[in-house]
Formats: sequence, C-alpha cells, structure tokens
Amino acid sequence: MPEISTSIFQELLNPGEKVLWRGKPRQGFVFWRSDIFFIPFSIVWAVLAYLWEFETAVSNVPFQDKFWSIFSLSVAAYILLLRFFVDLAYRYLTFYALTNQRVLIHTGLFKTTLTSLPLADLKEINLDLHKNGRGDIVFGPLDPKAWIYTGGGWPKMGGQTPAPAFEMLKDAEKVYKQILAQQKKAK
Repeated sequence: MPEISTSIFQELLNPGEKVLWRGKPRQGFVFWRSDIFFIPFSIVWAVLAYLWEFETAVSNVPFQDKFWSIFSLSVAAYILLLRFFVDLAYRYLTFYALTNQRVLIHTGLFKTTLTSLPLADLKEINLDLHKNGRGDIVFGPLDPKAWIYTGGGWPKMGGQTPAPAFEMLKDAEKVYKQILAQQKKAK
C-alpha cells in the first residue's frame, strides 16, 4: 500500500488539531457485493451489444447512423471491464483520517472532494464488519439497499448517495473503537 501522506490533511487542520489515525480503503482489484448481480448483467449486455451493434459500428454508414451502436458498445465495455479500473483508481486516490476533532475523507478521481465530519456532531456511527475481518465504518444510518449502488466503479446516482464511510478497512473494529473514544473526548 502506498504511504499515506499526512500532507494531504496537514493544510486542512484547524489550530490545535492533530491527526490520530490515517488510512486507505483496500487496494487492488475488488469484487463488491453488487457484482453478484452486475457481472452476469454486464456479460449479457456486452454479448447483446456486440451481436446487435458491432457490425453497424464498423460498417461504412454515416457516423450519425453509427452513434447508437458506438454508444451501446462503449457502455458494454464500461460495465464489463472499465468500471473495475475506475474503482481501482478511485480507491487509490481515497484517503481517510481521524483527528482529535473530526473525521476526514479525501477523494480525488474526477474532482477533489473533502468530507469533514465534526466528531461532536456525529449522531450515528455504524460498524459493518465482514467475515474476513475487514469492514466499513459508516457515519450515518446503514442503508440495507446501499450494496446495489455503491462501489464497483458505478457513478453515484442523484439521491442515491450513501452516508460517508471509511470503506474496506483492514483494521475496521480497532479504528471504530478509536473513533468512539475520541468522540467521547470531543463532546
């Protein structure tokens, strides 16, 4: 795992604020729970798109007549393969930090985003621990349907944005306890 630089968060700290923990989500290629549905769907889409559209896309018809074919094949390529690379890059550029005052989530794939959650204001913190010991710390309610629209390189849809979270942590239970302890001090 690449070294997690404190300089990413250093310039964002308030006076007297200190980084107590920093981390990243699991690196490398990952299969998400939603892939149980999306991998078979993407294979069917790709096969159908290829069968229906490939011949049109490579033919000598004018571009405006090829547009739907090219679009359909592009979507098929994204859902079949490219989304895994988008997810890989997104997690590579995601950094987490716990300070004595806040929880910070820094992401930067298409645009840099910083989520700052004051510990004193957090009303609900949930630990979603997986069988392999990894887990997610969700800063808000757990949405039972979140598995279908999170992770895996899928674009975040309008109102379907899940609560901020530290995702795929190796030491999730330890970090969760550290956050709760720090939250008690912050109140």
